Amino acid sequence: MKRIISAVLCAVILLCAVACSSGSGNRASVRVLMDTKPTNIDPQLAESTEELAVTRNCFEGLFRYDSGHAVKAACSDYTVSDDGLIWEFTLRDGLKWSDSVPITADDFVFGIKRSLMPETVAKNAKLLNCIMGAEAALNGTGSIENVGIAAKDSKTVVITLNKKNNSLPEILSRAICMPCRKDVFDKAKGRYGMSDKLVVCNGPYTLAGIGDSTLRIVKNEHYTGDFNGKFNQVTFSYGATESERITSLSDSLADIAFISSGSADEANAAELEIQVFKNTSWILSINKNTEVLGDSSVSAAIKAAFDSSAYSDVLPYSFSAFGGIIADELQVNGQNFLSIAGTRAPLKASETAGSDFIAALEKQEGKLGALSLVYPEEYELKQTSARIAQYLQQQLGIVVNITPSSTAKLNADVKSGSYQMAILPVSSDDGYALTALENMVTAGLCDEFNTTDPLDAEQAILANPHIIPVAQSGRCVAFGSTAENVRFDLFEGVVCFY
Repeated sequence: MKRIISAVLCAVILLCAVACSSGSGNRASVRVLMDTKPTNIDPQLAESTEELAVTRNCFEGLFRYDSGHAVKAACSDYTVSDDGLIWEFTLRDGLKWSDSVPITADDFVFGIKRSLMPETVAKNAKLLNCIMGAEAALNGTGSIENVGIAAKDSKTVVITLNKKNNSLPEILSRAICMPCRKDVFDKAKGRYGMSDKLVVCNGPYTLAGIGDSTLRIVKNEHYTGDFNGKFNQVTFSYGATESERITSLSDSLADIAFISSGSADEANAAELEIQVFKNTSWILSINKNTEVLGDSSVSAAIKAAFDSSAYSDVLPYSFSAFGGIIADELQVNGQNFLSIAGTRAPLKASETAGSDFIAALEKQEGKLGALSLVYPEEYELKQTSARIAQYLQQQLGIVVNITPSSTAKLNADVKSGSYQMAILPVSSDDGYALTALENMVTAGLCDEFNTTDPLDAEQAILANPHIIPVAQSGRCVAFGSTAENVRFDLFEGVVCFY
């Protein structure tokens, strides 16, 4: 039975519905339901899906990541030196901020340098370490003035690299590389992007207001680029539960809703369309410090007995069985990881797993008591966890009890080592493979890896007997029949209203 939408949300959505009008057959506005309120609309600080969805429609870098490729956006042309180290970008004619002030090369220089200032704490600023002096500036050992980015003149940005990097256009399409006007930033006094009075935009939309329950962006009348806004207004509402968001879509009170992969089953049952950006891998972690169970030969035998077919039919709607660590659609040098690594086949049990397990236990001179497998209760993984427990008992004679836990508590327990076995996600909100690997280290699931090559890192982690890949899933966007003229390009949180 559908939940009743909260009175506040209902009022907001109905007001939005009244605001919608038709013009030449197209909707004048679109309504989006979010999970949480964006903290601010500052590209250098945008981190959550909600913040990125707004900033990438309101701002534009030298390049824009569009349909899987970096394409020229604020720049009309660029040149690269023979050694691949010096890049010159020419700005398009007629670029203006949303307050009609002309955009200059200095705005791009300041925006990128802001990301490299340690006090900014810009997420993923390390992606800029290919720029000369960037790494030293970011870690505080070098001056920001020595970073290899400068304005040659009002229309030319020059970037000098410390080594050749053909992926620079993809990097420059990131939110952290979008322009920032210094006079507006200074005037905001630490509150840049927190209201429409404290920010100017250069993308197809501009911020119109941030309230307690809604955020509005409107078409930027001074935008002259190739990615024109398709709507006069986009209203983002936040504060509703995922079930309430799904109900709103079903009743045509909203057009688009951000939902977790855990609610995809409910959205599918409501016959809504769903777009999934596979940026999350799910792993079963065996605590290497647990007596007997943590022994490498014991955990290796358990891993060898694993077979994805034992649980694949009870995975939630947006999940798929998966034998890798890095989700398919995470990015490496402008490519999906799937195109680099190929399909990582689901796990298949070894014929010798049972005998190997017995031999490993004998070497330990002990028996395994009943084990606990913890899974995050926010996701529909009870059936999957139960099936895994049942399979391990059938194949190896291990008694496994499944226990739900909040994701926050589960992450804390794994980091502190207070668990035996756990199923948990490794995700990358920004769409980059290296971020997922770094998050895995931060979570305490593996040690630091001695490579910057994600493919090598994945192979090293897969060789770890205490890490068992289970499935992959991703960020989900659900939409109903009213979501016309909206494109979904979910890299770095993008729902495209242009």
